[in-house]
Amino acid sequence: MKASREMLFQIELPDTDNSLLGAYESWLERQAIRSSSRRIYMHNVGRLLKASRRRIFYDEQRFLEFMESFLLKHADRGLFTAARSLARFLGFAEPEVLLKAPARKRKIVFLSDQEEKNYLEAVHKIPNLRNRLIVLLIFQAGCRINEILNLEESDLEEWQGNMILQIKGRNQRRLSLEPELSELLSSYLATKEKTACKLLFSTRNNCPMDQQSVDAIVRGTGSRVGLNVSAGILRNSYKLRLFKRGFAADELARLCGQKRLRKEDKQVLYQGLS
Repeated sequence: MKASREMLFQIELPDTDNSLLGAYESWLERQAIRSSSRRIYMHNVGRLLKASRRRIFYDEQRFLEFMESFLLKHADRGLFTAARSLARFLGFAEPEVLLKAPARKRKIVFLSDQEEKNYLEAVHKIPNLRNRLIVLLIFQAGCRINEILNLEESDLEEWQGNMILQIKGRNQRRLSLEPELSELLSSYLATKEKTACKLLFSTRNNCPMDQQSVDAIVRGTGSRVGLNVSAGILRNSYKLRLFKRGFAADELARLCGQKRLRKEDKQVLYQGLS
């Protein structure tokens, strides 16, 4: 049952952050809100509480004015949802601004055709051949970062002009690389210094690279064309391209180093076709 403003002032809410949040949390429990959702509500109401210095909770007009100015400045759906809940808790009318919650941004799980084109243009502009190859192995061969970091020169072999890549470990498989990628690898191997390090990709000091470095290369390339891209998104785009070319689910999973496609993978693929 919604608390009325008269009932609220009869119990006289204490003028301290913790006590007010405690009273709000008890109200959420009575509304049968799940514990995981309650934590999110509490976090966002805490943000509102801190920003307003508690001045909004005892005067409906101040509440409306604060929400008008603060929420329009912070286009955050979590804050909007928490503010609606807070208005009901305090027994205030929901301000009109709460009905204008910002639309959710599309969560990028794969690249569109145009985004792929823009990203590839940025990849080809990477001056460092090693970094360019690493990104292309993720994007055009569907390799995981840890698989790339564990590659050795002995994992490459040439067959009919193309490179065959042997991925070892738990998700072992053999991949036939595209001609452009094969040529880049051949050029890289021809210019790579012979050192004691057997890894295909290493630092200037011939030390193993780390995942954070590769992730920074992938994301930095995307940022040059205004895309927030991760290795996972590049792998999803690779799966989607294979799916569009008519690869069966089992074969697609094998090429990506998976026993089977997960439910999330299938959702991405069918979302990409729609």
